[in-house]
Amino acid sequence: MGKVFFAIIRHAEYEQKANTPSAHQPYPLTTRGEEQAKSCAPKIIEYTQQYHLKLDSVIDCSPVLRAWQTASLLSRQLTSLTATELSLQTSEMLTERCVGSVANLTIDEIENVLRHDPRYDVPPANWKSDSYYKLPFPGAESLAEAGKRVADRLRLLIAELAAYNDNMLKVLVIHGASFRHAAAELGVLTAAEIAKYSMYHAQPLLFEVSENDGNNWVLRAGEWKIRQSRHESEMYD
Repeated sequence: MGKVFFAIIRHAEYEQKANTPSAHQPYPLTTRGEEQAKSCAPKIIEYTQQYHLKLDSVIDCSPVLRAWQTASLLSRQLTSLTATELSLQTSEMLTERCVGSVANLTIDEIENVLRHDPRYDVPPANWKSDSYYKLPFPGAESLAEAGKRVADRLRLLIAELAAYNDNMLKVLVIHGASFRHAAAELGVLTAAEIAKYSMYHAQPLLFEVSENDGNNWVLRAGEWKIRQSRHESEMYD
């Protein structure tokens, strides 16, 4: 039974609608984001060589456009550099936190809806970054719930990869907030560290994972981004 490694990549920079906490925005990467996605490939190859890993032929990603586009550009670049054909597999389990039926409304619009709906209370001031607050709309989830969903998907992938005899590297392109909350679910981060850290666009974090229980994660390469403020938009993307 081989070792299991994950290269966890936050999507590249995208055309983000301002002051809008819905991380299911359907917008593409910026020109800079496209270059970020491509430039990630040499680092992945470096990891395979340094740790003697076999690159899994499938890159897993969120189906949200910016994550899929990042994974697609990275896949093409890796294929070009390694002469190994890679494919993509999307899973809705890897998406960012969903705010349900108010998706893609601005913060002001969402709060205005809540103020004028007699069924709902005014949300707390820090509702966007509160790990356990869930907007009272159909389909909404809390950041913690999104993190558990992502963690469940990662556990499934660990079980699949652990069946190989080779030391495997699985590349995933996902979202910052849901992965940080998944990291807390998996014991990688403490609850306090969720707000302390963010992730750089299209820069991989390399983790070695125990195949025995999937809850022993060790950061082998890459760096978390230190947040300047817990109110940054990245708290919910």
